[in-house]
Amino acid sequence: MTFHEGLRTMITLAPDEGTAPSAGLSSLAANVPYRLLRHPSLKIEDVETVFCWLFCSSYDVLDIAETLSKRTFSGTLIAQTWDLPNPKIVKAELRRSYPMLSFDIEFMPETHSGNEKYERFMRQRATVTMA
Repeated sequence: MTFHEGLRTMITLAPDEGTAPSAGLSSLAANVPYRLLRHPSLKIEDVETVFCWLFCSSYDVLDIAETLSKRTFSGTLIAQTWDLPNPKIVKAELRRSYPMLSFDIEFMPETHSGNEKYERFMRQRATVTMA
């Protein structure tokens, strides 16, 4: 991360009872609980980058994209995850549903694993999807 990037206005979205994604992020990023994303006091138009989990128990990236689109967010949405078999599918769905939204997926290094709730949720989701 360069000095300039560290000055961006960023928020990380935490599940209502969980940890926000933070791999590689500046300490200047504000940690905002998901339930406050729709609150009018959050000036989303001033935010350049929103970081969120790709999937978690409180939301998935499609929920975040929908909310940001309704609030006329013009920055970049970045979803973080440890594993995703085919990221092209998620990116295509987001581009189709929210063409004005700038979006990317970041894969977190294994050294940042340890979010047990997230890992358990992903294992359960994979089991349901494969069934």
